[in-house]
Amino acid sequence: MKKLLFAVIITAVLSSCSKQEKYPDGFNYDLPFGLEYYISEMKADSILDILMEKNILSLPYQGSSSYTYKLPLSDDNIELSVSLRFYNDSLYNIDVREGAILNDRSEKVNYKNAIAFFKAQEINLNSYHKNYDKIWKSSTWNKNKQEITLYSDNSFIINFSDGNISERLLKASVIKGIKETRERNEKKGGVKIQNSSWDGSVRQVEDYLKKTLKDPKSYESIDISYCLLTLVQGTSIYI
Repeated sequence: MKKLLFAVIITAVLSSCSKQEKYPDGFNYDLPFGLEYYISEMKADSILDILMEKNILSLPYQGSSSYTYKLPLSDDNIELSVSLRFYNDSLYNIDVREGAILNDRSEKVNYKNAIAFFKAQEINLNSYHKNYDKIWKSSTWNKNKQEITLYSDNSFIINFSDGNISERLLKASVIKGIKETRERNEKKGGVKIQNSSWDGSVRQVEDYLKKTLKDPKSYESIDISYCLLTLVQGTSIYI
């Protein structure tokens, strides 16, 4: 009897697994709508113009910076907004999302619809490594520094991003912000913070660390760049 029950359970599990549809092989695209990373804005516009002529994409209004795409589903169509971002005339980000920030569909349904979008655009998901974030309830596919992120918890947001340019933009933003803060401080009559012309060190940083380290003698500066970030070798401040 136990053997029979075990066989029934195994059969049920195998039957359930067989019903899960495998994502198709043979797709070659990393981005939707036939676009490619790093193409120029002019090249992207020429591709999007062709898609508009074929009524695949449309503009919600004259002069809009985003496009409208209707995702065909078996029971309905979902209207999606498509936005492109460029850096130094290179395409590095595409954002695809439903107009409403929140929807009443379950995470499972939104995920299923996203897979339908990937298939319609022939996105090569099989070449990516997938992760799931339980906190943000988001799925991420990574390949080298290319990333696809899906937010499907009562929402439908897909973001395609190239990490090389994204990291460069983040670093530039941090540097700009700290430089502006430093300039405001100097205008208010604060102490001027700058790298030493002798060894590149920053006296204010060294003084602070030597005061707060448990063992000031353990301090050794490894690298300081643009008075912004410092890598320090020494006994922890907090332990």
